[in-house]
Amino acid sequence: VGEAGAYPNMARVQSRWLAVHSRGRAGGLLWLMARWGAAFSPLLFGMVLRGSNSPAWRGLLHHLHLPAPIADAPGWRMGFWFSGLVGLAWVLVFFPFFRNDPADKPSVNQEELDLIRADHAVSPVGPPDALPSVRVRSRKQSRTMARASLARMLLNE
Repeated sequence: VGEAGAYPNMARVQSRWLAVHSRGRAGGLLWLMARWGAAFSPLLFGMVLRGSNSPAWRGLLHHLHLPAPIADAPGWRMGFWFSGLVGLAWVLVFFPFFRNDPADKPSVNQEELDLIRADHAVSPVGPPDALPSVRVRSRKQSRTMARASLARMLLNE
């Protein structure tokens, strides 16, 4: 639920906080780190699960006099609690330093704002014109992509 908006929000942050010439490298690093995160998260989460089932961890939970539903929760639930607490810690550390608009952050001076906004295009007044679905469906490339996607979905099941 929380991850679905991550990439659009990160793209918005990059567009608001980075000069146009810096966005390519930042976007590439972001995607690289996301792939590394996907590669290493099973290992890290496995270590969390193994640790949350250890006698030492269970003993600590009982020593803290936590309610039985928490202290005796299965290891996989403890893994989710751990992940949630890491996320909460990130929010508590990150929130005081971040602003949606660099102009709202006192430590960003006018020269930095001018650099960030130097190449920004003027936003259109209204929403962009929608591409009619008839035009999309009538293109050979769209139909080929749809068939390939359907075939991949059916063959993987």
